[in-house]
Amino acid sequence: MASKILVGFSAVVVIIVLFMAGFGGNYIANPKFTIVNESTSPVVLTVGWDGKGQPFGNIPPGKRIKFSVNAKAEMTLLAKFPNGNTVVSPSMYLSSGTITKAKIFETHIEFE
Repeated sequence: MASKILVGFSAVVVIIVLFMAGFGGNYIANPKFTIVNESTSPVVLTVGWDGKGQPFGNIPPGKRIKFSVNAKAEMTLLAKFPNGNTVVSPSMYLSSGTITKAKIFETHIEFE
């Protein structure tokens, strides 16, 4: 009888571990971000979070960059164009497991 209880308990533990590995990992993973320059010009991108700015440099048209943040953060993107125009995204809050894609256009930045 005790061995059946132990086997049943072990099965439940294995199921929980498999569930956490497959689905639960997204809830504890660092936020992931993809940024795509959809404009026809290169942009100089600065990503700001927690009151700090991180320059990402020159991003050519059509280029995609990926990164993750090692914390929960409120993030804003600032893209400067060669003609002097600047577009700023609305703030977006990133938390554990968040996967976000941002597209930079000549007139705005949008999140998916």
